[in-house]
Amino acid sequence: MMDRRSTDCVTWASRRGRYWRRGSSTRCAGDERHFIGTVCWLVLLPILLAAAPSTQPGLILPEVVDDIVFREALRARGLYVWAEAVGAEAAANGEATDEIGRQLRRRERLLADAGVLPTATVTGPASGRDPGAVQQASEILARLIADHPANPGRYRWMYELARDYLERTSPAAFERRLLYELPGRDREVVRDLSGRAVDVLTGLRRQIADAWKSVEELDEAELVAMRDAGSLAALETLDAQSAALLGWAQLHYTLAADLDEPRRQAALSELLAEVQRSGRLELPAGREFEQAGALLMAAVAERHLGLHDQADSRARQIIAVLGRIADKSLRDRLRQTALVAVLEQIRAVRDAGRYDAALQAIEQARQWAIKSRADEPAALVSVSLLEASVQYAKQQAALAAEGGVSNWKAAVKQPTEGVAWLHTAACLTALEKTARQSPAHRDLMYAVLAPALAGVELPENPHLFALQLLAGAAIADARENPSAKDRLQMVIAALRARLARPVDNRDAQAAGELTYLLGAALALTGADLEAVRFLTDLAEQNADHDRGESAIRQAVALAGRELRRAGGQASPESRSAFVRAARVMRQRVPDDPNVPGLTYAIGATLESDGRFEEAAGEYAAVPVGSEHALDAALGRIRCWRQALERAAVGKGADDGATSSRIADAKAAVDAVREQYPFLSETASSVASAASRPAPTGCDRARLLLATAELLNHPEMGMSQAAADLTMRFDGADCPELLGAALRSRILALRQLRRLAEARAVVEQYLRADPEHAGTAMAGLLQSMHEETIALRNREDAAAAASVAAEAVQVGQSLLAWAVERPERLRPSDTIVIRCWYATALLNSGRAAEALTAFEQIEQDTRGVLPDNSGTLTEIRLGKADALLETGEAGPALEVYTAVWQACPEHSEPWWHAFVGSLRCHARQGSDPAVILQSIRQQRFLAPDLGGPYWKRELTRLEEALTARLASRPAQE
Repeated sequence: MMDRRSTDCVTWASRRGRYWRRGSSTRCAGDERHFIGTVCWLVLLPILLAAAPSTQPGLILPEVVDDIVFREALRARGLYVWAEAVGAEAAANGEATDEIGRQLRRRERLLADAGVLPTATVTGPASGRDPGAVQQASEILARLIADHPANPGRYRWMYELARDYLERTSPAAFERRLLYELPGRDREVVRDLSGRAVDVLTGLRRQIADAWKSVEELDEAELVAMRDAGSLAALETLDAQSAALLGWAQLHYTLAADLDEPRRQAALSELLAEVQRSGRLELPAGREFEQAGALLMAAVAERHLGLHDQADSRARQIIAVLGRIADKSLRDRLRQTALVAVLEQIRAVRDAGRYDAALQAIEQARQWAIKSRADEPAALVSVSLLEASVQYAKQQAALAAEGGVSNWKAAVKQPTEGVAWLHTAACLTALEKTARQSPAHRDLMYAVLAPALAGVELPENPHLFALQLLAGAAIADARENPSAKDRLQMVIAALRARLARPVDNRDAQAAGELTYLLGAALALTGADLEAVRFLTDLAEQNADHDRGESAIRQAVALAGRELRRAGGQASPESRSAFVRAARVMRQRVPDDPNVPGLTYAIGATLESDGRFEEAAGEYAAVPVGSEHALDAALGRIRCWRQALERAAVGKGADDGATSSRIADAKAAVDAVREQYPFLSETASSVASAASRPAPTGCDRARLLLATAELLNHPEMGMSQAAADLTMRFDGADCPELLGAALRSRILALRQLRRLAEARAVVEQYLRADPEHAGTAMAGLLQSMHEETIALRNREDAAAAASVAAEAVQVGQSLLAWAVERPERLRPSDTIVIRCWYATALLNSGRAAEALTAFEQIEQDTRGVLPDNSGTLTEIRLGKADALLETGEAGPALEVYTAVWQACPEHSEPWWHAFVGSLRCHARQGSDPAVILQSIRQQRFLAPDLGGPYWKRELTRLEEALTARLASRPAQE
């Protein structure tokens, strides 16, 4: 039998081992007209292919298979996940498992998680690939090969390891080298990975040759057995596949390695000779995939060897071969091969020095890409980069003819080396035509140029489009390589400087792109707020820009991220930036399904910013059927209550504004009632509400109680409606809101002067549910405590005293309840409740009892609460207030002074202690002038004097002391 060390095109024909080879192809010469005609025909190729019949042959498993064939079948069917699950189940059941099989299943899982299809040839960039996962998968094979050198599976392992290096680890780098001819980091990546693949495949080819020698020594029966088992077919297939893959690995390595020109030429010549000997250049129907790959390999090698006509002929032959393919899936896998073939045709003409012919062909290739591959930016981008290289080479040749360039042939050998074309108008024009096609074309161009432009310095006054390319490439580079982010500061400075200059109308689109890039660069450096501003500017001020929608979506995402990161501590600037961006997005894409949620988010942000009336308007704009409708209705009601509360605190003489605000609040209540009818029903018609769509449980309770609280506001004058609402809530569906319901009902009844009924409510719940009444009473006591403070701030002393008196009764009941159930309240909660109770005693005019209560609390908590505790500070201030009310100004002053010195300056307790100490000094007869001087000093340091309440108290004290000071001479 004959030597089978080179069997890539050998077909096993019979049990006797007959085989045949096809001869190598002959070169087809042609001139420029033939070349241009081929490109024109290529425009019609998709139409012709679409009309061809498509066959989808099914996969048929042989009756007897070895491990290699079986695993290949599983991989082709995508059943590696199933195989992994079976292996895992067997291990869980304690069954013996094959360690090699387990490792291979783990590898398949890693490849699947990395987004790599095990049986597909990688022909384009794939988003979401995880090189780390691919590396782990490769390491598994490397270990298996080293640890099991005699395992039959080692052939396939070595082949797959080489595919990892060439197709899975960094497919984009190999693609860019074929499509774009650019220098940069890609060259280093390709050199490293292809070198590894060459080493692995060389070893594999050596082992396959040894295997064929062993086959030649078998007798007839053994050959038949091997053939029937499928092993011979598997070995023959692997022989051919590995030979083709080795050719590509050698080609990539030769073009990327640091070889001198003679060595490179020798390597390419040897590679070309091997491809020609292999027979893959001429194959029968059904093997177009192999033939196209071999032709492309030959074309690339011939072009670099200066065999331009041969390279041109090979590239045109590839197009002819592709036209014979009927299988759509196979055509799809060869789309990039077709594109590279077109590019190689033009490159061959360019390298031959026929620049005008190359440019003419480029224009036809451009039209082909636009018509047949509009959804594939790579086609047009690669054509435009090739056009730039032709323009640059043409310019260099012209300068050489004039004596301006001495080494022009070396310059055009790598026309984009050093990216000198960035300073060439014709090159920039070629790229700009493609960049204007769409954002996808620009983004791909930036990504493609990123490795090549990584080391290029920004010129002082670059061409507008050159700056765009440099900035876009730097941003794309930084997204892939965190170490490249340092370069972004330089890019940001250059973009700021360029955008600060006037821009012509014809450059408006380019300026918009620079604005977009500036926003993207700022976001990558962590300057989110500034990025949001520029991105929103673009969307708002340049409505026709094709980046507008993308820019505003990014702005909203960045602003939202900033708010989430800051939590409750978000700055007003952050909130304003989000609101502006979200409103622009809503205006720009009103039909986006996320708009209702965005509107709700605007309302929530405005509410957090204290812009309650604006927030209420946004909440009102949330559609009724939205998933956010209930929360929006709740927010709308809540905001109007907060707006009324704030207006009451700072109430002025603007009755028109007050009337309008109240009318809007009532309109909001009516709208929410219409949206949720259960809010309008009387207690007697609750049963009928069950048939109407309405929120349930705590959602229903929250909306009901929020509405009651708004109706309860004194300015609304609708306490009866509030009482009716709260009468329908018994806490059964949402016990945690029972305290709030009681507070709202008591407030409503109090404002209606039905105080006995209010008291009965507390007694009612104590009797009806004594075990849970404590929580309700605690919530009520807290609410009454807060209401007392609010009334005090509004200078409604009588109402404050009345609520405080009611709070005393509730506090007494609650403390009695706690004595009987000490385990139901935490010690810290008990302290707070006792403090509220003592404060209620003080505010209801029972200062002596309050003093006793505060002193007892202080004694019980000595050593329990830290000195800087807010609760302890409140206890001490309450004690001081009680001492002052009982005429003990001296002891009160000591307490006030201690608190005043311990608290942060101008905090709420600081102002409390400051005002209290001045009152003590006034009662002790201190010099009024000295006290007045202290007040004036604080007015200078903090004009608001701690807020409306303390400002009023200090003003009253100031007036009294001024009057005393004015009357002093007469008394004397």
